[in-house]
Amino acid sequence: MKKNRATHMIIAVLLIASFIAFGSYGDAVANNQPPNHLIPCPNAEVDSSGVIQEALRTAEPGETVSLEACAYYLAAAIVVDTAFHGALRGAGKDRTILTDQLSGTAATARP
Repeated sequence: MKKNRATHMIIAVLLIASFIAFGSYGDAVANNQPPNHLIPCPNAEVDSSGVIQEALRTAEPGETVSLEACAYYLAAAIVVDTAFHGALRGAGKDRTILTDQLSGTAATARP
């Protein structure tokens, strides 16, 4: 059971990283507009999965959810129960890091 959870977590982290790296959608990113939802760096090893999931869930079409330059610890997979038609953007490669471990990098994001 633990291996299955770890596999799901890794898949979720990689999907989110691919959204951040490649998933630009809408005019907000193309025009470099400020983000509609900014997820601040928690400055501690706390679970950020709920905050990120809620921002993605509540984003309107074309809005941008941005992650600051830091490591975001994800204790759970991020599942969005609605269609997300926006942009999820990080601060850049090796600057925005999504990890399922309290130390170590699982995925990095590109702007």
